[in-house]
Amino acid sequence: MDDVSFLFGQFLGGLTTAMFLFLIASGLSLVFGVMRVLNFAHGSLYMVGAYLAWQVVQWLAPMLGSFWLAALAAALGVALLGGLIERLLLRHIYGREELYQLLLTYALVLILGDAAKALWARSSSRCRARRSWPEASRCSGLRCRSTISSLC
Repeated sequence: MDDVSFLFGQFLGGLTTAMFLFLIASGLSLVFGVMRVLNFAHGSLYMVGAYLAWQVVQWLAPMLGSFWLAALAAALGVALLGGLIERLLLRHIYGREELYQLLLTYALVLILGDAAKALWARSSSRCRARRSWPEASRCSGLRCRSTISSLC
């Protein structure tokens, strides 16, 4: 009986992953098909919108109905960010090869991800090095993982 429940869990996990991949692929296909822009950063813009909505909810926690106000503010904030990205960056590469669009939007993925970490990530002050980095980097194999994990 455990084997059936394990297989069912694996099936649901695979189905969920397939649905996510389908959503990503269909989003890329729609944007590229309609606008002829290979935009890898659309997922990062959704991430920024989610963080913006969370931030507005935190700011307006005492108010009732702050969720809908946060959703509106996040949509407007992401629309403004998307407009700035289009005007300042994407407009200059419309007539060029798709590789330039891919490189620019992938760079935007990295930039927006790091900006989100800088703005909304928790502080890493809990992790203090007990050994110097050169001492930890001289190890190899399994011992290396335990040495690096002992740095925190």
